[in-house]
Amino acid sequence: MRAAFVSLCVLVASAAAQEPASPARPRIGLVLSGGGARGAAHIGVLQVLEELHVPVDCIAGTSMGAIVGGLYAYGLSPARIEQVMTRQGMDRDWPHLLRDGEAFADWPLRRKEEAHTYLTRARLGFRDMSVRLPKGMVQGQNLETELRFLVVEAHDLHSFDDLPIPYRCTGVDVHTGDLVVLDRGNLAEAMRASMSLPGVFAPAVVAGHELIDGGIANNVPIDLARAMGADVLIVVDIGTPIDTEKAMASFVDVTRQMVAILTQQNVDRSLAQLRPDDLLIRPDLGDITSADFERAADAIAIGRTAGRAVAARLQRWALPPDEYARRRAAQQRTPRPPPVVREVALADESSLAAGILTDRLRVVAGEPLAETALRDGIERVYALDDFQRVRFAVTDWRDGAADVGVATELKGWGPSFLQFGLSLSSDFDNTAYQLAANMVLREVDPWGAEWRNVIEVGERMTLLSEFYQPIDGGPLFVAPRGALRRETVDLFVDGERVTERDLRAGQLGIDAGLELGMPGELRVGYQRTTGETEVGLSSVPATDTEFDDGFVRALLRIDTLDAPYFPEHGWAGVAEYRIGTEGLGADSDYDSVTAKAALAMTFGRWSITPVVEWDATLSGVRPTIAEATLGGFMRLTGLPKDSLRGQNAALAAVQVRTLLGSGIVPLYAGGSAELGNVWQDRGDKFHDLIASGSIFLAADVALGPLYLGLGMADGEAVTGFLFLGSTIVQ
Repeated sequence: MRAAFVSLCVLVASAAAQEPASPARPRIGLVLSGGGARGAAHIGVLQVLEELHVPVDCIAGTSMGAIVGGLYAYGLSPARIEQVMTRQGMDRDWPHLLRDGEAFADWPLRRKEEAHTYLTRARLGFRDMSVRLPKGMVQGQNLETELRFLVVEAHDLHSFDDLPIPYRCTGVDVHTGDLVVLDRGNLAEAMRASMSLPGVFAPAVVAGHELIDGGIANNVPIDLARAMGADVLIVVDIGTPIDTEKAMASFVDVTRQMVAILTQQNVDRSLAQLRPDDLLIRPDLGDITSADFERAADAIAIGRTAGRAVAARLQRWALPPDEYARRRAAQQRTPRPPPVVREVALADESSLAAGILTDRLRVVAGEPLAETALRDGIERVYALDDFQRVRFAVTDWRDGAADVGVATELKGWGPSFLQFGLSLSSDFDNTAYQLAANMVLREVDPWGAEWRNVIEVGERMTLLSEFYQPIDGGPLFVAPRGALRRETVDLFVDGERVTERDLRAGQLGIDAGLELGMPGELRVGYQRTTGETEVGLSSVPATDTEFDDGFVRALLRIDTLDAPYFPEHGWAGVAEYRIGTEGLGADSDYDSVTAKAALAMTFGRWSITPVVEWDATLSGVRPTIAEATLGGFMRLTGLPKDSLRGQNAALAAVQVRTLLGSGIVPLYAGGSAELGNVWQDRGDKFHDLIASGSIFLAADVALGPLYLGLGMADGEAVTGFLFLGSTIVQ
């Protein structure tokens, strides 16, 4: 008996020793929903999980949840992700990330000229003899480039299970409507694809699929986390609720509401899959919208509040501090030194010569890869304006070296484009307008030539064609051009029109030039003009005339302004020196100089733009077509447009404005003061100066900058005016 009892005790003790001291820890899955800028709240929840030592074993995300979750799975800390989202201490802000390419100040000069002249922002693509539109307002170039640098060590993963935290995100195939689970390849591409909101971001191409925002089909991807083996889920839903009260005022409101309804329906289906042990967190984000990226810090704080509100439920999954610290140390990524470039591979869809792109990239095999140099190279390639995206990948990273691949994706709606413009000047007695269409054919040859063709109708009728030919793809170029021009030229006396003349001219010319980086160019060239003026209505004696002009010129243009119409910083200038001689085809010898400059400054809420203009005939007499003119808004406001005409002119003006509202249509209030005149004799210059000024309201509308105001010149009666056009140097 005694022996049997001892044996029984040994068996019981042995069995007890084989049982675990506590139940096995469940595998915790984190599910982060989409919601645009509201997704910053996810970061606050991550911060609370770290405060409470709650581990995360796998992550599934959609849209902004895919980005926050992907960065965390890659190994970035919540503090670093907060810096990324708030842009604190970072070189590129959200306005930069949410546009394509560089700011206006860094556009190529030819694109700046078009923006000043053809005021509508939209450029229609022209390809295969048809007009096309882009697939999104934003192609995602800057955002995707930023993501690629943030996760530079995860561009060629066999599986996203290889990340410190296993990860999945979703997209929707725009052709089939099928949900696509992104679980391998380039992490940056996957994150970018998952947030391709239809109409806003163009679809992303991943593994042959053209993908839009995964939130359209699965905004809260609970099933993905389950498929990754999660036993329990922490689900954070930050989606925008359906607005049941706001009136649907436009198609934009209707479209936004439709997307919200479709998204909420799939969210409801997903949340129905939650189990009793799962935890749902819904931060109360109030009036923060999906576009309020500047309120990221507020959203993060709200996320922290929501996480701490459920701290008691989260603590059941907490690990001991030492164990959690070891686990997080293994998950957080320590950046490696930049690799030496083993090989540079260029996959180019364009017909440009390969040397043009490699010269702009300036990434050299055998040298360490520098982020700044690669960024600058990509921006230089994108600035060619042929591509909707320029992507890079750092792959096969081993033994301190890696391959660098750069791929270009041609604009699906280009690269040639059609742009329209409208200018309007009215004092409500006299109205002048100009309609213009500008078609630019791109990639005419492998060296980047483009052929610009312009048609203008209105007070001036113009047909213009210029062929811009870079030499060997470099900064040197030649540009032959031709134009036909017809316009009404009026002669005013004491502000009253006394003669109306019809001017017709034909022009041929050629320039050779040098691009001065992005902001400018220098040209020298020759132009030959022949024409005639025919008198129409006239209250004074006048006769028909014929004229010829032939001159050589030097032309310098610089433009560093940060916006085409309402700049806050930078300057722009143009200076031209002409020498006309009978030997070159002019009626008589002359030489002239024209110089214009504008400076933009901002002090607090006020922007100040001084403008100066000097137009002088140094010797001889210029033909009518080349005379100096003044009159109209910001060029002696209160006088009829171009009502002063002569051989010499001088103008000094300053515009002061303040931003009243920065909604869909930015609204400004301001005024101007101007001083100047036109003289026939250069010796009379600066005598009898005319003072003028204005007060106005202005709006940055789709057609361009629109001004409505009152103006007065030389103490005469106040006149109203309506002006649509650029007041900046052109």
